[in-house]
Amino acid sequence: MYENAYKKKPDSEEILNALFMAYVRIGNYKKQQQVAMALHKLRPQKNPYYFWAVMSIVMQAYENENLANSMFLPLAGKMVEKFINEGRLEAEAEVRIYLIILQSMAKFEEALKVLKGPLSEKLVSEPDFPSFLEVELLTKLELWTTVNTAYKRLIESNPDSWQCYKEYLRSSFILIDAHSNAEEGVVNCSDTAADDTVERVVEFLSTMVRRDRDSRESATPPQLPYPIRGPYLGRLELLRILKDRNDVNWNKVLGNPLELICQYYDQFGDKPCCFSDLQLYAALLSESEKQQMITELLAKLGIQSQDGQIVMATDIKVIQRHILLIQLSRYYGFHRQMEMEKCLSLAEELLQRYTDGLKFGESLTSTDQQYVDSYMLLLIHLLHDVAVSTKNDQYIWHALVLLEMSLTKSPTNSQLKLLAIQLYAQIGAFMPCYNLYESLEIKHIQHDTLGYVVCNHVLRLGHLSVAHTIFDNTLRFFASVHKDTSDYLISCYKYGSFPKVQEFVQFRHRLQNSLQFAICTAEKLLLDIISNASSHQMTVDIINGMDIDPMTEQTDFKSLCDNRDDSIVFSCEPNKVVDKKELKQKSFLEEKAWLHIRNLTARCLVTAVRLGSPLAGGTTAPESAAIRNGSDAKTVKLRDVLVRLRGELAQCLTDSRQLNKAQMTNDLCLDLYRTRLSAFMRLDLGDRFLIVLDLLLSSELHQNGQQDGQKAASISFSPAQKPAKSLSSLTQENRKPMVMVCGGEERRQIVVEMLENSVLLAEHISQVTIVLGACHEILKPIKASLNKKGKKKKEMDPVMVSVFESYDSFLSETLSAVADLQEAFSEPLTGDNLAFQLDALKIENSNLLFQHVDDTLESSIRKKVTASYQTTAAEIKTLLDRKLRYLENLKF
Repeated sequence: MYENAYKKKPDSEEILNALFMAYVRIGNYKKQQQVAMALHKLRPQKNPYYFWAVMSIVMQAYENENLANSMFLPLAGKMVEKFINEGRLEAEAEVRIYLIILQSMAKFEEALKVLKGPLSEKLVSEPDFPSFLEVELLTKLELWTTVNTAYKRLIESNPDSWQCYKEYLRSSFILIDAHSNAEEGVVNCSDTAADDTVERVVEFLSTMVRRDRDSRESATPPQLPYPIRGPYLGRLELLRILKDRNDVNWNKVLGNPLELICQYYDQFGDKPCCFSDLQLYAALLSESEKQQMITELLAKLGIQSQDGQIVMATDIKVIQRHILLIQLSRYYGFHRQMEMEKCLSLAEELLQRYTDGLKFGESLTSTDQQYVDSYMLLLIHLLHDVAVSTKNDQYIWHALVLLEMSLTKSPTNSQLKLLAIQLYAQIGAFMPCYNLYESLEIKHIQHDTLGYVVCNHVLRLGHLSVAHTIFDNTLRFFASVHKDTSDYLISCYKYGSFPKVQEFVQFRHRLQNSLQFAICTAEKLLLDIISNASSHQMTVDIINGMDIDPMTEQTDFKSLCDNRDDSIVFSCEPNKVVDKKELKQKSFLEEKAWLHIRNLTARCLVTAVRLGSPLAGGTTAPESAAIRNGSDAKTVKLRDVLVRLRGELAQCLTDSRQLNKAQMTNDLCLDLYRTRLSAFMRLDLGDRFLIVLDLLLSSELHQNGQQDGQKAASISFSPAQKPAKSLSSLTQENRKPMVMVCGGEERRQIVVEMLENSVLLAEHISQVTIVLGACHEILKPIKASLNKKGKKKKEMDPVMVSVFESYDSFLSETLSAVADLQEAFSEPLTGDNLAFQLDALKIENSNLLFQHVDDTLESSIRKKVTASYQTTAAEIKTLLDRKLRYLENLKF
């Protein structure tokens, strides 16, 4: 539209502006450049138009790395230099874009000259920007002596800048290594201000610590009313580096590491950030020193138990310090070394301290969090440890009761809600998870970073209706991303925020290649295909309404970005127990493998339906002669596509079996839950699906008159081997109560696998039903033709007989499996039966931890869990009823 308007009015600045912004929206950088230059020629006195063109060239370099340094960046640089030479640079944005170009071309020395020249006077919006950019450029030039002194100056002017301390120490040790190796030209010895020895580093950090203390003790009023963490953390970081370098004197240069950590605790122990600071330096202490530190600091607090009585804290700061010591105890691994009775005893103490500490929060508003909520979080982790070690879900149930109780005191505490979501998910109750998730008021980008919290469970636990809502909301956000980021990019050009252009483009790329987006897209597609249809014609209509090309994989697996925020749940678990980085990597690989299987399954279903239905396009022609002559090219193409997809699915299943051997576990209250890959492989549902695809391909070959017996046999049941157990036997094995009694009367286990397996089996039955529907469409005219000719069974082609027998066998087995699964679901999930089973989860124990439980609250939780289980049963039974009607129509 704007292009046509421009052709009619080429001298309209307004139209050209609108055209440029239109090209920004679609990311056409070449067209942006051309329009920007046209604007500059129209209004040469307006610099922004000229620099729009320059930035468009820079973005072309970003898009095409092969031509970046040879063409685009040199061109952009010369365009800016032309304005510099003419003295026409006016704004800070114009200097910033020149610095971007120089850095992209690795011309760091020239960029330094700009920072030290008259152009730097225009860099006024961020006062610290020139200093930090200068030291960044010096680092890239590896001028370590100058880098070291520059970071010292930055630390002195901003003594709490942690990044400066890290870079200062890095440059110091590079100088120390260079000095010890006597490498000429690396160290500029004329600059004596550089710290090129450990002694100098120690002296500088000690000076910063003394300066901080003096500023608060001697100055009136104090320069800073609170201590700064940077110098104290800098000392600990120095010790960590020396220990990692195997320096024999690492624990002597600054004194005893234990004393330094205790000093840090004395200064900052009542701050929430203290735990995340000290956990980085756990390796500085031996196991005995860790135990000694915890014991001494607990004694120093003066709230240890005396004569069996717990001494309660007298103020909030004591509570925060005590919470920190409990968190460190867990991080050091002491909780996992405890016997069950000691764990429960500590949990009882924490509950009493939580209850007593609520008095300090009586004046808080409903949106504030209680000061003692961390006691509850630690208590829940202890109960979870006991539940895992004893394999007794009664402790999980009690943990949920305590969490719900604490949420009545702190209704906005996201940590309590996220932990409750994890525990409800572990016992298979999805609706409480969803209600808690909704109360978090997830918005905008959080659909991508936190959406996995419920998306991993909604289908696993069979809440199909809610799944539609969740996927629709998530995909609605991703659909709006392009428009929103385009608006941000337009604002960047309008207001000269050129450094942000690349950031927003990268942001859009990460969202477009988001793992969460790909998962929701695939699951929504499969759900739409299998959930509502009760006849094959309905399935055909649904697929006809979809804009999907089964020949093309829409997901670029190599470019997938894992944007999940796995740090959202606060964790005190020790690294030796769980490495969150490794856990996330394993989870990402498993998510991609499961996504690939789901994508291929959906594409196979779409291809199968289109292959079997003349209304779907690309199926058989009406004339049988044309069929025999192979004139229907579309049919051949669809068959080839299905054969190729079947092969890809078989290979994907093979690869996933290898991955599944090292699958993740859920022994900890962590937020990255496993996929359904493990259960899917255990039930052999992938191979079962391949076999029914083989039947479809065999049927289609005979429809087209290609009745080469050997060829048909090679496609039918090889290489997919028929599983040892039938589908009906799997559904029979899944008949279990929701709560099982184990170990006499001592343990109770919630059999979540019964729900998970039933949902997977119901989905598989639905997929098999759709493929059988396509087979029926293909075999129906053949059957009608045989009946018309009056051929007897013994006169039929043996291979064709085998195809019809296989079809009847599949149909009969699937019908039987539907009936068995419906019955298996109805028995354990009836109202009275389920309530009786859940009532057995209540713990009868002399421990005070289990005595003061609100029966009303526990009854409310039982009702929520019961309703969730019954919703799962109702939704799956509805799905199976539809598929039963579907299958009844497929009989000959």
